[in-house]
Order: sequence, then structure tokens, then C-alpha cells
Amino acid sequence: MIASMEGQVSVLWVDGCADTRKLYETLLQAIGVGVVVTSACGEAALGIAAATAFDLVILDSSLTGYDAGVVARRLRNGVGASRSARLLLVADDRRDLSGDDAHALDAVLVRPVTARTLRDEVAAAAARRKSAK
Repeated sequence: MIASMEGQVSVLWVDGCADTRKLYETLLQAIGVGVVVTSACGEAALGIAAATAFDLVILDSSLTGYDAGVVARRLRNGVGASRSARLLLVADDRRDLSGDDAHALDAVLVRPVTARTLRDEVAAAAARRKSAK
């Protein structure tokens, strides 16, 4: 279990694969994340993130429709509730990050994403939230 403040971190995980969403939802809950919401597509994620303030938004690089770069740029440049969230891309390697996307994203997590990496990112999101207060 991570520190109690970090346990209050809210995460939006956006991935087209239902099994992957369920796996990481379970893992995030196991490491103490208080709120985990998942979405299958970028367009739906934008609506969810506009209405609810998330501390951490994790986007899969293989999203269809609105790709992860579009979603990240719209979140970062928008007026929605999650515009100050820490934005991460899950990819096969760091080359999946293009120039425009690099400005919108905070980090790239290379597959497979481990529990330790997720704990570190949750802690970074909690620290970001704390410093914003």
C-alpha cells in the first residue's frame, strides 16, 4: 500500500483492450489508488476527463479513433477538469512519442508496465497535486 495521500490519487486509464484495462485497474487498486476509471476510446475519455478531475491519465499508444496524441493535446490545452493531470503514454518504445505529443505528455511508459513503475507514477501525480495547492 502506498502513502495515504497517494491513495487518494485518481487515475483514468484509456486502452482499447478490455483485458488490459481490467488488469491495470486491478493492479492500481492493489497498490492503493483510490479512484480508477477506465475508458475504451479516446473520444469517451475526453468527455470523462472534462467532467471529472483526474490526477493521472494513462493513454495506450494504439488507441483507434482519437489517438493518444490527440487526446493528450486536447486534455493539456483544454478547459476540462483534468487539464492539469499528469499525462502518460504506454508504448512499445520511446519512439512512439512524436514532436507535438512530446509537449502534451509528461512521460512514456514502455511495455510491459510494472507495478513499481505505476507506484512511481502515482507518487509523482500525488506530488504534483500537492505542489499545485
